[in-house]
Amino acid sequence: MSSDNQFTALGPTIIGFQTNGSNIERGAEVQGQKLGIRAGADDGVGVHGISHKYFAVLGESELWHGVQGASSERAGVVGLSAKQEGVLGMGEPGVLGLRAQSAEHARNGVMGLNEGIDGAGVFGGHRATDSLNPPLGQSAREFGTCAEPGAGVFGKSTDIGIGVMGQSRFGSGVVGYSEGGVEFTSHGVVGVSPQLAGVVGISGDRPEAGTVLPPNHVGIYGFCASGLGAVGTSRDSVGVLGVSESDRGGQFESRKLAQIHLVPMKLASKNDPNGFVEGKGGDLLAIEDARSGAGDIRHSLWFCVGKNLDSGMAEWVLIAS
Repeated sequence: MSSDNQFTALGPTIIGFQTNGSNIERGAEVQGQKLGIRAGADDGVGVHGISHKYFAVLGESELWHGVQGASSERAGVVGLSAKQEGVLGMGEPGVLGLRAQSAEHARNGVMGLNEGIDGAGVFGGHRATDSLNPPLGQSAREFGTCAEPGAGVFGKSTDIGIGVMGQSRFGSGVVGYSEGGVEFTSHGVVGVSPQLAGVVGISGDRPEAGTVLPPNHVGIYGFCASGLGAVGTSRDSVGVLGVSESDRGGQFESRKLAQIHLVPMKLASKNDPNGFVEGKGGDLLAIEDARSGAGDIRHSLWFCVGKNLDSGMAEWVLIAS
């Protein structure tokens, strides 16, 4: 009941306590040692804040979170807006998602979900802030959106910044995975560039402009200053395949050594691959001469002209020895 230390409204009424704000700067100012205000409702909203020009609800704290929401069954905090962002975070970082280690089913620090044929579950944007590149607005609408069929994560930069970047100390920086079977659609990783290389791979130091062949208009470009620029391996099929409809399938260039090197095959006590090495028309084969002595290793080069009609095996012709 009401007393000198407590106010209690018994009702019945719609509003238990109200003020007319036409002549009042602050409708209510309440303070307690452990809790300033506690509001509850059996079948409605616990706290409803309304403002026409500023924040409807403002939380401030010097040592802890400004606002905290908690729920045992649903989301702790939900933000809704008809025209702007549902939730806006500003700070260092703007938004931080932290997975609770004790949560039984928790797996993600931050999760975004988009239901539709376009757009993205999570959107990340980067914009310039200098005078030469006036910044776009904060709204994601000014950055554009992810086109059909949509994406789980979409990153875009309006200047020379990186759209999406992955970095790891010991693991993979970026991993792409797909179980689909549609060509040019279902691959683990796809790189597309209308002007330069679709995919660039660099190991070690970056190449110096003017000293190496630039990427230009290629599908894949690999560079390594002291190692291999590109490697293709396969257990049961071709390691590297080059195909062209109107030009050569492969081109090789070296400024100091031979353009192509074939690692010679060793044949035990044999100097002729016929009857021992499988092949098909067009194959080139380098073998090490079995009679080569220590310090005097010789090699020979062979060409496969097809299958021998009598034996049905590959027929090799000696080119040089």
